[in-house]
Amino acid sequence: MGIFSKSKSGNEKESGNTVGNINNGGIAAIKGDWIYYENVSDNHYLYKIRTDGTGRVKLNSDWTTDINVIGDWIYYSNCNDPALYKIRTDGKNRQRIDSDSPSFVIVVGEWIFYQEDSVSIFKVRTDGSGRTKLTDGDDSCKYINIVGDWMFYQNQSYDEEYSCIYKVRTDGTNNTKINNEESWGVIVVDDRIYYYDDSEGGNICKIGTDGSSKTIVTNGKNKGINIAGDWIFFQNEDDNGCLYKIRTDGTSKTRLTDIKSADINVAGDWVYFKKDNYQGDLYRIRTDGTGLQPVK
Repeated sequence: MGIFSKSKSGNEKESGNTVGNINNGGIAAIKGDWIYYENVSDNHYLYKIRTDGTGRVKLNSDWTTDINVIGDWIYYSNCNDPALYKIRTDGKNRQRIDSDSPSFVIVVGEWIFYQEDSVSIFKVRTDGSGRTKLTDGDDSCKYINIVGDWMFYQNQSYDEEYSCIYKVRTDGTNNTKINNEESWGVIVVDDRIYYYDDSEGGNICKIGTDGSSKTIVTNGKNKGINIAGDWIFFQNEDDNGCLYKIRTDGTSKTRLTDIKSADINVAGDWVYFKKDNYQGDLYRIRTDGTGLQPVK
């Protein structure tokens, strides 16, 4: 079963991972019965393992982030040789796609969208052709959401007070500002945009895709948000950065583990995270808070 982006016309395009995972390093992606992940215990190389924990296989010797899986291909950022790469799901036919320094890589259909060199957003076809710049200027753009023919993202402009939410068509036209708040961890789900407002200390908020109807989901110092189904997973900085979840309507706030968590990714019934910081050991726990275990 894949992840799909649907336009208003009803057309669906498969995505290689969820935006919430990519916003948090893209350290895990699920495809069928396999989870593909960055193995922190083995130099951050790309591995796969069955969802039942069996059949672990090493796939490359690259420091791998931003993992996307579509069809028989894995797309990723290679931190050892900053560039876009792809490799087959059996570990064969490794190829360099583009020489940019990519981050926030999300693959939708035949296009790869990414932030280049911590500044603008580009797209390139999965075969390396058609490289196109989508955002201009000296901005730092991140948190790429592809929704039909639109891209929603955070624009950290040097001439504005806040890092706000923008949208632009996937052909680079009609760039539009949506709000005027310090918006981080931007995730679009249906007709709502979720983010944490850093200017207010980290309140998790949601607004309409037109910028209207702001609602605070939960107050406090929060970051690293991810969304799966009706649940938001996040780091609760008021509780030493421990992993929490809360429903998107603001109810049932629950602590999942007492471990300080970073790079929160959700793959199937599991939440993957790094202990203490972004270089910490990799762990996973079920979305209901059971089965905590290290991942090797």
